[in-house]
Amino acid sequence: MISSPPTGGSGPRHPATLSSQQTIQIWSPVGRNAACHDAPLEPNGRRRLGNFCRHVWCATVLVLPPLSAIMVSLLILAGMPMTLDGATVAHTLEGATQTIARGPVAAMVTIKQLGTNGGGFSGPNCTHPFENPGFWSNVLGNVAVILIPMATVSMFGHIIGRTTHAAMVFGVMLVLYAGFVAPACCFESQPTAAVGPQ
Repeated sequence: MISSPPTGGSGPRHPATLSSQQTIQIWSPVGRNAACHDAPLEPNGRRRLGNFCRHVWCATVLVLPPLSAIMVSLLILAGMPMTLDGATVAHTLEGATQTIARGPVAAMVTIKQLGTNGGGFSGPNCTHPFENPGFWSNVLGNVAVILIPMATVSMFGHIIGRTTHAAMVFGVMLVLYAGFVAPACCFESQPTAAVGPQ
């Protein structure tokens, strides 16, 4: 199930700070997605499905806020801006003025990455320097993208009462992941044909 909120086009934009939060629009797909794969697993041999609304509530209120608080704190420590101030005007060295969009970037990036549901504070997403100011913010963003899907495999094992089955699924996922990452790293480390060797 894929449900993404609309992004605001490309390039930095500067909406009103509180309107950029889009809390319900960004958080609700994460809870719905979790409930869609949790509810069928819950019965554990019973004939009825689990309560969908309870799973949406648990994912949206009990799982995401603590994970988001930890991730926002780490992203702020990594240098990502987090302010409720609006856009500011900067004067460039050439004497021109430039409007710089500011706002709750760390909060928006956190739920975007944890929920893997797109959107973000600026149009170019993590290629924008405010959304990815350095190496550690990039590492945290990549960990956030795979954190909930990997935890879902462990949860699956605990729900059905077969943790060895979950470990096998996790192992297969890890082998497939490594099988795709290794060639990608090899290809990305080589110069492109357009640029040629330096």
